[in-house]
Amino acid sequence: KTKIHCTMNLYLFNVEIWFLLAAQVVSIVAFRSSSSSVSVDVLNNKKNLGTCTRSRSTTQIRANSKPYEDNGGSNVGSDSNPNETTANFASSFPWRVVLDIGREPLARMPFDWARQGARMPLVVPSDFCFIRDATTKNNKNLVVPRGDGIVSFTGPEGVVESPIEGGEWKLSEDSTLLTFSYIISQELRRRDVYLEAGTELILSTSVYTQTNLDRLNKKYYDAREELWENGGELNAMSDRQGASKKWNTKTERWEMRYPNENPFNFVAKQFSYWGAMAKQTQTRNQRPEVETLSDVGGKLPSVDGEENVYLVKNGVVRYGENGPVCGLWTAQPITNIPAWDRGK
Repeated sequence: KTKIHCTMNLYLFNVEIWFLLAAQVVSIVAFRSSSSSVSVDVLNNKKNLGTCTRSRSTTQIRANSKPYEDNGGSNVGSDSNPNETTANFASSFPWRVVLDIGREPLARMPFDWARQGARMPLVVPSDFCFIRDATTKNNKNLVVPRGDGIVSFTGPEGVVESPIEGGEWKLSEDSTLLTFSYIISQELRRRDVYLEAGTELILSTSVYTQTNLDRLNKKYYDAREELWENGGELNAMSDRQGASKKWNTKTERWEMRYPNENPFNFVAKQFSYWGAMAKQTQTRNQRPEVETLSDVGGKLPSVDGEENVYLVKNGVVRYGENGPVCGLWTAQPITNIPAWDRGK
């Protein structure tokens, strides 16, 4: 009886072990199937990162777009939701806008505002979009902050954040001046520099297209060549007048090597040289220096074709429409070009 009882206990123990192993196998299979479904969902979510949403007041502007390309703008499809106010992005180009908020010389800001020299750096990657409203058929140029539409900086007390909204952007008729705006939703403060909630920042700077730069460069090079030519002729006339004398074996006298220059010709050439110098100075002032422009050319939707545009650095930031200057700003296009290769 004792032997039979031990055999039964051993049999039941083996059955329990097999049941435990089977349950473990079932749980592993279930875990693998659930993890694979989660990974598929994550991949599907990554494919939909191109959707860009911008809300202002009670109107929501939405576009189901293709993912943005890092090396230029993107054309966006026209899919829309009939249950909401929609707008289709016709074209969009990304720029990295960097604001340097602080007191500037002769600014009309309040006396206690940024008196200690503190600055507030804000980086706002934004898309300059051309939008066609599907409902009203109106065209708009909007600046849409990328990501979650949050601007932040690190102050003495840690990270300070605020939602930021983009306004409309516009180019002057001759495409030489860019103006756009941002709206700060919550108060931002860094020491004695502050931006109140609802503040509208107006940004403006000069713009140069590649065609305009080529034209200004050609005018400068032509003026420089004219100056060099006039200067060379003046130097030749001076060298002839100051040349050493030569010995005439027939008359046995020292004689001038070259005949005397006509004084009227010399004066006329001098005036031509001064005029060429003034022309070169004028064309040089009209042409921007390379270090004052964005490192690489970017695109704007209103510029036709594949024309590159360059934004002048240290543009003006104003505190509201026609308000006092409260800082400077710079923008660089978002591209795949490495930083060390952008100046080439």
